[in-house]
Amino acid sequence: MRRWIVILAHAGCAAPPDKRVNDAIGAEVEAALDRKDYAAALPGLEELARRRDQWGAFVLGNYYLCAKAVKFDCARAQELFRIAEAPQLGVPVNSRIGRESRNGLAWVNAAC
Repeated sequence: MRRWIVILAHAGCAAPPDKRVNDAIGAEVEAALDRKDYAAALPGLEELARRRDQWGAFVLGNYYLCAKAVKFDCARAQELFRIAEAPQLGVPVNSRIGRESRNGLAWVNAAC
């Protein structure tokens, strides 16, 4: 049973949506992701998610769903996808990330 949960979860892994560079942290994260150095991008993604940054929360949610540089954690992925669905007030919302976040939540609910 656990094997099928992991397979379902990995099927829901998505590539990061369009790049965004709004600050130094975002630029560092993008550079690390371009190199596929997921561990190097992790601290920046955690900071972006803490700030309720939509893009950062979405990418970090996929880290937890796909077990990239972190341990597979359905609850944490779900929390991050919810942040990506309703990011910080006053910040423009990317509708594509919102849709993909809802898809990520569906995968979490199906797998966990």
